[in-house]
Amino acid sequence: CRLGRHMEVYDSPRELMKAANMSLVEMENTRDKAGCCGVSAWVGCNSSTMKMQLERMQEAKRSGAQCLLTFCPKCQIHLSCAISEELPLDREKVNVPIKDLAVALAELLDG
Repeated sequence: CRLGRHMEVYDSPRELMKAANMSLVEMENTRDKAGCCGVSAWVGCNSSTMKMQLERMQEAKRSGAQCLLTFCPKCQIHLSCAISEELPLDREKVNVPIKDLAVALAELLDG
């Protein structure tokens, strides 16, 4: 979200993934239409932000992707926290691993 919404950088992460031969699965809402983790700072989670986080994770699950990649450490933390809590829905609807894109690229180098 910071990379996209604030800096309007959308293609560079996708180009890195393609260069690393990672397959890209887009969610239904991408780029300037992408959902948010709902938290504009490192604190402030509440029931409203949790709802936004779970909606984003359900969208990720529906995409069929093996993993949700992000460049935003804030989103990674808040989305991971949301799905680790007691959930008001079936956990399988949001069960998608979340990784930082740089870490995922480093793992490819390690293998």
